[in-house]
Amino acid sequence: MMKKIISLLLIAALGAGAYFGYRQIRNRTILFSETNIHSVLPANTLAFFESRDMNEFQTMMADTMAMYDFAEIDRISREIAFFKSFASLAMEQKNKDAANDYDFVFALLTDSLALHPLAATKMTKNEWLDLAKELEKSSPKNVTKNGTVEICTFPEKGVSAAYCAGILIASTDVSAVVESVTAVQSRASVADADPLFVKMAETAGKNSVANLFLNMKNLRRSLTYALDEKSVAYASLSSFASWVAFDVSLSDSQISLNGYADASENYITELLNGQQRVRTTLTSLIPSNAALFVQCGLSDNKMYFEKLKKRLPREKYPSASGNQFLANYFAGEFVAGVAPLAGKWQANEFVLLSLSDSIIVTENLDKIASKTSRISEYTARNISVYKLPQNMNLSAVAGEFSVTEKRYACLVGRALLLTETEQAAHELAGRITAGYVLPKTENGAFVTENFSSASSLSFLVDFSVIQRFADSLFTDSCSKMIRENQTFFGKLKILGGQVEPEYGMVYGSAFVKFGEAEPLAEQPEAPKKLNAIVWQTEFKEMPVFGPVIVVNPATSESEILLQAEDKKLYCYTSEGKLQWTAPVEGNIMGTDVAQIDLYKNGKYQFVFNTAKAIYIIDRKGRNVENYPVALPQEASAPMSVFDYDNAKDYRFFVPCANRKILLFNKEGKQIPDWNLKTTADVVTLPIQYLRLSGKDYILVSDGASPYILDRRGNTRVRLKSKIVMSKNNPFFLLYNKTSKPCLITTDDSGYLKQIDFSGNVTSQKLQEKLSPEHYFLRVGTPQKPVYVFVDNGKLYAYDRNLKKTFETEFEISDCLPLVNDDFVMVYSPSLKKMEVFDARKSAMIGQAFQSVVPPCVGHLSPKKGTYLLVVNEEKLICFQIE
Repeated sequence: MMKKIISLLLIAALGAGAYFGYRQIRNRTILFSETNIHSVLPANTLAFFESRDMNEFQTMMADTMAMYDFAEIDRISREIAFFKSFASLAMEQKNKDAANDYDFVFALLTDSLALHPLAATKMTKNEWLDLAKELEKSSPKNVTKNGTVEICTFPEKGVSAAYCAGILIASTDVSAVVESVTAVQSRASVADADPLFVKMAETAGKNSVANLFLNMKNLRRSLTYALDEKSVAYASLSSFASWVAFDVSLSDSQISLNGYADASENYITELLNGQQRVRTTLTSLIPSNAALFVQCGLSDNKMYFEKLKKRLPREKYPSASGNQFLANYFAGEFVAGVAPLAGKWQANEFVLLSLSDSIIVTENLDKIASKTSRISEYTARNISVYKLPQNMNLSAVAGEFSVTEKRYACLVGRALLLTETEQAAHELAGRITAGYVLPKTENGAFVTENFSSASSLSFLVDFSVIQRFADSLFTDSCSKMIRENQTFFGKLKILGGQVEPEYGMVYGSAFVKFGEAEPLAEQPEAPKKLNAIVWQTEFKEMPVFGPVIVVNPATSESEILLQAEDKKLYCYTSEGKLQWTAPVEGNIMGTDVAQIDLYKNGKYQFVFNTAKAIYIIDRKGRNVENYPVALPQEASAPMSVFDYDNAKDYRFFVPCANRKILLFNKEGKQIPDWNLKTTADVVTLPIQYLRLSGKDYILVSDGASPYILDRRGNTRVRLKSKIVMSKNNPFFLLYNKTSKPCLITTDDSGYLKQIDFSGNVTSQKLQEKLSPEHYFLRVGTPQKPVYVFVDNGKLYAYDRNLKKTFETEFEISDCLPLVNDDFVMVYSPSLKKMEVFDARKSAMIGQAFQSVVPPCVGHLSPKKGTYLLVVNEEKLICFQIE
C-alpha cells in the first residue's frame, strides 16, 4: 500500500523538487485565527490539500478535463472516490446551515508500510449527529473510543469517522482517524509542534480557492518509488525544504501553483542569497529532448563559490585546476538537466556552463587533454570531445543539481557542455549544433510567454519526453504506472516556473500545462521489405566514418571505405572482403572521399582530410610520396578538390577554424596568390565549384554571407541584395525553361533564394514554415532535380519548377539527412536509427534501420540493384533493396 498512492503526488513532487515559490507576496492572514482545522494533522502528514469553497473548487475541477482522467488512475481511484464522497456528504449536511463557511482538508498520512487518506471539515455537533444517523441507515456502525472521543466505523461504507474539537475527521483506514484524534488531544499536530509548518501556513493566500502543502521531510522517504536515489532530481528534492505551500488555481489547460518554501534546509536560499537577477542566455543551447532542466544565473561568482565550497563535500568540489579554470572563464550561468539517451539518470545528465572566452578555452582544453587524451571528433559536425582530469569536476558548479562527476567536455557556441559519457557528449552536442534546441519547440514558446529573462533560477519539466523515456528516467514500478495510465499522462505537457530567494524564504510561480493526448499512432501499411542479407562481415571496432561506396574509375567496380576508432581506414570489395587497411591519425571529415589521378597514369588515389592533415592514399592503402601534409591551422570543414580544366592539375581547398581558406596544389604546396584572406565567420560546409559559359565560380558560405569568387579568390559576382545563408545548406545550380541558369539556396528564414550571375536575388516563400536549422538537398542532376527539405520531423519534395510533389513524416527528431542517388537518408545520431526515402517515388524504403553510424545506400558494381550498408552488432551488413 505504501507505493499505491504516491503517484498522487508525482506532479506536485516534480514541481516542488523543481524548486517552487511565489512571485509576489500575498495576503499573509494567519489561518488559525479563524479555524483550528490544521490541528487534526499528525506529524506523519505527507501532504494535504485544503479548500475553503468546495463548490467553487469542484466547478474548477469540472473545467479542467484532465482531472477526471487523473481520478481514474487505478492506483489512486479508491482514495479519490473517498475524498469526493466525503466532500459530497459534508457539503450536503452543511448546506442545511448556509451561514457556515468551513475549510475542507484532504490529507495523506505515511508510515513505514503504507499511505492513508484523511479528510476533515469543521462541523457543529448537531450536523455530525445528523450525518451519522444518515450513514447508519445503510451501514450499522461499530464504535471504539480514543480517550473521550468516539470513533465510528461504517463497514458497508468503508469509512471510519470521529467528531473531535468541532471537527469531523474521516478516513478509509481507522488507524488514520486514531492518529488524527490523538494529535488533537495531545496537541502534537503539525500546527502545534512544527513551527516551520506554521510559518508556511501563514503565507497561504486566504482568498485562494485551494491550497496544497507538502511535507518534504516525509516526502523524501516515498520518492524512491519514482526516482533513483542517485538521480539529480532525487538529490534536488531531498534537500529542497521542510515545507512547501502552494495556492492552487485551475483552468481548462493549466494548473497554476504559487507559494512559498521555507529556507531551513533550502540550498537555493543558501547559495543564491545576495545574488542579483541577471539576464540568462543559455536557453538557446538547451537540447530539445531535455526531460527536465534547471537554469541559474549569477551576478557574483566569487560569493557563490565560497558558499558552494562550504556546502559540498570536499571530494566533490573542483580541484585547484578546476577552480582556476572556473575563475578565468566561467561567465556566471549554468544549466543542469537530463536528456534521455541511454541507460538510467546518470548517463543522461548534462551541465552547460557559460564561458567568457570560448577561443581561449579551446586552447586550454587542448593543454588539459594532453594530460589525459583528446577523445574523438563528431565527424558530421566537427565537434571535439575532451576527457577532463578526474579531479577537475567542473560540473560541481551546479551544486546539488548535478550529482555525478562529468568528465567529458566539448564546446557548443559560447558554452561548455559537460556529460558523464563520451557518447552523451557527442550526441547532445550534435543536437545542439544542428539546432534541435528548446527555443525551436512548443516548450520554448511556453518559456518565452511565461518566464522572465532575468531570474535567479528557472526550471522546466517536459512530460512528453518523460513519458517516451519513462524506463530510463524512473524506477520500473513508476514507469509501468505511467505506461498503464496514458489517458491522463498523455494530456500532461509541461511543468515550469521560476523561483527567487528573499526574506529567508523561496518564492516564485509555476505552471502545469495540459493539452490533448497524443492520438495512438495508426498501424501503417506493411512496408516494403528488404531482401535477405546479401553478406555480412565482422567489424568489432567503433566506426567514426563511413561506410562510403566509391567506384574505382580504372575497373568500374565498387569499393567500400570505413574508418574506425583504431585509427585505421578499411577498404572492402563489393562482396564484403577486406582488401587493405591504412593508418589515419584523426577522423576523416565529411561524408565522402574524393578520387584523383595524381600521376596522370589512370591509377586513382583517395584524397581526404582530417582536422590536422591532408591524406592521399593509393589503392593498396599506402600514403603517396610527401603525404600526409600537415595543416598549419585546424580544418573547420571537409576539403574540396577541383580540376579546373580537366587536366588533372588539382587544387585542394581547406577551410580553417581561424576563418582562413587554405589553397594547395596536388604536390601539397600552399598556393600564395589566393586573395580571399579571411571570411566573416568560420566556414563549416565544403567549398563548391562550377564552370558555366567558360567561367569558373568558387562558391563559399560561412553561415552568414555567400561569396561567389573567381579562381584567385576575387569577387566574381557581387550580390545586389543581402542574404543570411542557412548554415546547413550549400548552393545548387538550377535550370528551368523560363530563365537562364542560376544558383539556388535557402536563407535562415527558410525562404528559397535564386541568385543569377549578374547578382540579382529573388525570394520565394514555401508553403511550409522552415526553422533556421532546416536541411535543403537535391536528388538527381541539375537538369532533372528533386529538391528535398527536411525539418522538424517532416520531409518535403519539390520538382524542378519548385512545385511540391509530396511530403511525409518520420519518427527521427535529431536528424542528419544524407543523399545518395535517388535516396534521402534521415539518420539520428542519438538513437542510432535511420529511415530511407525514395525521393522520386515518394515512398519510404523498408522499416527504420539501426546503425551505429550513418548507413549508406547505393549501387555495388558489378552487382545490379540498390544496396543498403549498415554497421550494427559488430558487423558490416549489406542488404539489397527491392
